[in-house]
Amino acid sequence: MQIQLLDREYDSRPIYFAELVDGDEWPPVLSPNLGRFVALITLDARTVSEDGLRSFAAALMRQGCLEAVAWGPGADETHQVLDSVRPSRTEMAVKPPAPDMYTAAASRSDEPIEEALWYSLMCAGDVDIETHPTLLVISQPTWRDELLALLADPDAFVRAQVDASS
Repeated sequence: MQIQLLDREYDSRPIYFAELVDGDEWPPVLSPNLGRFVALITLDARTVSEDGLRSFAAALMRQGCLEAVAWGPGADETHQVLDSVRPSRTEMAVKPPAPDMYTAAASRSDEPIEEALWYSLMCAGDVDIETHPTLLVISQPTWRDELLALLADPDAFVRAQVDASS
């Protein structure tokens, strides 16, 4: 599993992506180290063992995930597992400035993937940190292609989403 930096960013925030086949393959340490980050997890949780999902979620939280947005079949289960493995402040590899800084997880299972991506870019995370990166964790090649196409121009994507909701 590799974490790749996209050659584009949104609002000075870098965007990374990683393909996830099995939760057990998620590394104990991220390379590169993303610091505190937001994760959009596009995952079919029905295809991942409960232990694999729990292992992945626990590692992601320890690695500095501020907020995780779950999308895809079984997103509610993913959300519940993410919340259940929330680490204590002392267990986190990247410490938040306050004990209550981690903002748990959100489930976007009933929304289009565009909505989950928009939420990840615009709403999730710590509003006081303008440069936290966004990590897209993708389990399906078709979702990867769709997300990368949407992010061909992140500013245009966000404008289109805002215009569509107006």
